[in-house]
Formats: sequence, structure tokens, C-alpha cells
Amino acid sequence: MINIKNYWRLAPSGLSASFSPFSNDLLSAPSEMLRRVQPGEGVAFAAWDEEELVGNVSALGVCLDKCDEGMRMDWREVQIVLKPLPAGRTHWRSKVLFGFADSVIQRYGLADLFAERFADLDQLAFSARKPMTGIARRLPTIATPGFVYLLRSEYGFKIGKTISMKSRTRLFEVKLPFRFSVEHFAYFDNYTEAERALHDHFRSQRLEGKWFDLKPTDIEHIKSLGRPGKPEEMRA
Repeated sequence: MINIKNYWRLAPSGLSASFSPFSNDLLSAPSEMLRRVQPGEGVAFAAWDEEELVGNVSALGVCLDKCDEGMRMDWREVQIVLKPLPAGRTHWRSKVLFGFADSVIQRYGLADLFAERFADLDQLAFSARKPMTGIARRLPTIATPGFVYLLRSEYGFKIGKTISMKSRTRLFEVKLPFRFSVEHFAYFDNYTEAERALHDHFRSQRLEGKWFDLKPTDIEHIKSLGRPGKPEEMRA
């Protein structure tokens, strides 16, 4: 299983005004980024909001390849808000590129966020060869272990997945503007396939996105699958 070891923040201010992660195949990166960021590492494309004191992430990317002319990235669109501690705001204000410390990676849940957006990470081919040639070769999918969870709210039930219930629970508390409770979570050897199977099974009851209108029998069915989660796997 491929794991992203290093995560970086890239500021839009360091690139041309016309740059868009979703329309540019080749990122004409700053020289510092070309030197420091390696294939297989993660990049958060994020603008700093001085008024709110937060970083607004509009894309998560993984470096696939690089050459003298730039870097080839795989970008995924997101809308994520990261709130640095006072000591970290200087980096956001003054640096176009900086690496996230291990403690910050854990606090933001970056590994979890990237794992959710790049469920196909094991299928991507990474190379540092020069020059870049063609499209990345597809590799066989390797199952990624993790949790599938069931959230209950007045708006329905969410069937989602996460590598870490601890970091996901922290994100729930800051991202969801309504009351919720974790109805259930379970461990699967291939959490992406488990989530996909449940979404397909309940597709006729889908409300929006990952939210479903479930009956008590549906909930019991979900609870019968996988290895039930342990309380210590959710506690921070």
C-alpha cells in the first residue's frame, strides 16, 4: 500500500494568475517546489484568508512526475478550511511553499483527507524520470484497510469512510453545522469497496451525496458487516 509521507502547502500567489489546477496538465512550479517536492508527495493548493485567519484549500494534489519544465500533478477538487495555530500563521502569510510538520498533519487529518480523495492512489504511477513521457501507467489496485461509518442526523444517515475515526470525528465537529451522532463504525480490509457496496445497495434511498434515508432494518444490515469498531479507535 502506498502512503503519502510528506505534505506541502502551495499558495496560488506563487503561480500565474491564469493557473487552474483543473486545466493545467503541467504545473510550472516555483524552483523551490521543483527542488523539494518529490513524486508521491501531497500538495494542498490553499489561499490564506487574513480576515478569517484560515487557509482555504481548493484542491488536493499528488505529484506524479517532474522535469526541468515543471511538475505533473493529479489534482482533486475540494472545499476545505484549515485553521492554523497562531505560531503557524506566519508560514501561511509569508511562504508560497512550506511543508506541514507531523503534528500539524495529524491535527488537520491530512492523511485521512488525501486517502478519501485519492482512493485510487495505488493505481497511480510515480516517477522522477526526465523528461516526462505519456500518461501514467495504471497499476493493480491494492486494498486499503479502514473504517466505514454511519452518522445519524435529523437530515438522514451518512455512509462514509475514513482511515482514522479519531481524526474524522474531529473534522465532523468543525465541518457539520448541525447535530449528529456516530451510529456505528466498522473496520474493513478494503474500506473503499465496502463503502461503494453500501452506496450501491441503498442507491434507491439516496438523499444527496453520501446521505441516505435508512430504515431500522437497513441499519441492522450495516451493523452486521465488517469488524465492529472499538471505542478506543474513535477517542482522540
